[in-house]
Amino acid sequence: MFMHKVKIAFHKIDVSKHSWCNEATLISIEGGLGSLKKTYYGIYERESYSSQIFSAITLNGKQLVQSKVHSCGSCGGMLANGSGIDENDKEIKEIRDISEAINSEFESLEKSVEDMKPLLGLLEDGLYVIADIPLYPTDGFGNFFWAVPNEEADAGVIEWHGWTDTYASPKFLYPSQSTDLFDPARVDHYIKNVSKKSAPRAVAYKLDGFMCVLLDGHHKATASALSSVPVNCITIIPLDGVGRKNDILYFGRIEVDKKDLPEEMQHLAKNKSLQLKNLPTDETFEGTIIKKKWEQKYLESGKNFPSVESLLTQSRIHR
Repeated sequence: MFMHKVKIAFHKIDVSKHSWCNEATLISIEGGLGSLKKTYYGIYERESYSSQIFSAITLNGKQLVQSKVHSCGSCGGMLANGSGIDENDKEIKEIRDISEAINSEFESLEKSVEDMKPLLGLLEDGLYVIADIPLYPTDGFGNFFWAVPNEEADAGVIEWHGWTDTYASPKFLYPSQSTDLFDPARVDHYIKNVSKKSAPRAVAYKLDGFMCVLLDGHHKATASALSSVPVNCITIIPLDGVGRKNDILYFGRIEVDKKDLPEEMQHLAKNKSLQLKNLPTDETFEGTIIKKKWEQKYLESGKNFPSVESLLTQSRIHR
């Protein structure tokens, strides 16, 4: 086990002004494996409005969710599934190790973070916010989260209509596990307590804009979808960037002043240079994890939650 090499420090942060977030803590990771991360592909043309960056959440180099984001400020983003997490991945043990603890009743964010240490050890070194957030089990376009298209499709990656914002709050979910793993008995197990504050949490990783990828808890999210309630997720939010003038750290909508950080975290509070990998020879983004023909009750469940456009309208009203 590699965890003895990983140093994880904690710093409680105030999220009282964020009604969409139950609570959150800031963590620093040093000595992480870096096998679970966001990987970038393509060529960044700073002066070109038509340039694109391809990105993916990868586990040991395997694409879980793929994102095509235009640099054009009035363009939207596209998502496609990857090849998903399966039992043959060598890191699957770390995800499975947390399942039993996470699948029990929720006690506190602190306990959940402790339970997640095997998974957190897979992250790259740096600063992250770990937050308890209600997320909608849909892609933001009315699709049930586990029935999204395998091919490229519009999704709540970034906002459009001239108001793009990388630092949006997490809202929607994309799957990372094959529908071959679907077990209706597990859904029935979770659906009994889905509305309780102590309901077991799922685990998600923030991708771009409103979108997160679900790492663990697909049956919990399905139970929530059928019950028309959000699924509470312990959500990993990486550092998006540090303000050049004000030393504010941005984790989506959550802001942390660098001067408030404990001394042992200060050296990690910096912008990372964008490292792009070469584009694959085949630029077609298409996943393989959606194999099931879902019943209508599942397909219709995604329409019971807010859409990307409704959130954008609400955001403009409060700007």
